[in-house]
Amino acid sequence: MQTRKSNPITKRRKQFGSQFLRTQIFGWRSVKCTFSSMASTVDFRTLVDQSCRYSDEFVNIYYDCIDKRRRNLTRLYLDKATLVWNGNAVTGRDALSEFFESLPSSEFQVQSLDCQPVHEQATQGQTTLLVVTAGSVKFDGNKQRYFNQNFLLTAQASPNSDQPVWKIASDCFRFQDWAN
Repeated sequence: MQTRKSNPITKRRKQFGSQFLRTQIFGWRSVKCTFSSMASTVDFRTLVDQSCRYSDEFVNIYYDCIDKRRRNLTRLYLDKATLVWNGNAVTGRDALSEFFESLPSSEFQVQSLDCQPVHEQATQGQTTLLVVTAGSVKFDGNKQRYFNQNFLLTAQASPNSDQPVWKIASDCFRFQDWAN
C-alpha cells in the first residue's frame, strides 16, 4: 500500500480554515493596519485601495513630467533620493536634475502598473508604497524600447492638506531588452 504525502496547503487550510485559502489565492486578508501619516486605523483592503489610487495619480504625474516638463521632475524626489538608471546610481536633487536634463526628449507609454503598501516595520514607521511600472519608451533619435521601473514612495506631511504628499525615495529604471 502506497502512503500519501500530506499536502502542506491542505494541512494549513485545515489548521486555519477558509481564511487561509482566501489569503493563498487572492493574496490579501482583512487585518488591521495603520496608515500612520493619516492617523487612522483602516483594514488592509482599504489600505491597498488607497495605495492604488495614490500610485495611479503619481504615475500619471511622473510620466507627464518626464515627457513634457522635465525641469519640474526633481520636485517629485526627496532631497537625498537615489535613482539607479540601468545600473548607474545618481543621488541628490542637483545630480538628478543634471541627469534628467541630459536625456533626449521622450515618449513614455505605461502598459502595466502595480503597487502595494510597504509594511511599516520595514520602514521604521514611515508610510511607504512600492510602485512598479512597465511599458515602452522612445527617446528622440533612438528606437522604441521596453522598460521596467520601480519606485519607493514615502508620504510627507502637507502643510496645505490632510492628504500626504508622496515623494520618491528610491527609483530604479531598467531597459528590458529581449535576447535574440
